[in-house]
Amino acid sequence: RAPVGQVLHEISQAAYGQEYQQLADEVASSYVKIFDCKEQIFPSVSTAKRPKAVAKMNSLLQNAILYYRVFMRGFHENFGPDPPAKMDGYLQPPYLQARFHVARLLAKIVADSIPAKCKLDTASYEEYKEIVKLCERYDCKEFVEELKICKEMVDLLPAKIKNWQRRAANGEV
Repeated sequence: RAPVGQVLHEISQAAYGQEYQQLADEVASSYVKIFDCKEQIFPSVSTAKRPKAVAKMNSLLQNAILYYRVFMRGFHENFGPDPPAKMDGYLQPPYLQARFHVARLLAKIVADSIPAKCKLDTASYEEYKEIVKLCERYDCKEFVEELKICKEMVDLLPAKIKNWQRRAANGEV
């Protein structure tokens, strides 16, 4: 874990509220930036070093997802798993953006099997669906372009997931 990430695990989210959330968002964003750099150089990585590079990239994605979820939990009542029933307009974009990042990053993880990839795409689909539902609930006005992408993913991912399921049922690994 990153040194700042270690600090987040040692302090109380309840006691440090906004500061905690800001740190979590910054740590998540940092992991994404590092991943983006690794993704750009990946084509030049030798075949022998690719498994290690994939593992490192997956680790970066998993950590980014972890810290975006920590950030999102700060919006939830008692830091629980459920999104709030209502949210002030100025809080909606950062919250929804974090969810959007989680959905996108889940789909980028390189899985070691078809069932694992199906599970990741299903989790991504569920996140996109939840974003669409929350945008309707909150009557969000500032998340327009991202919402279009979310709706498109909600339409496209079921076919991709069915294809993964079909391939898994046929014994592909």
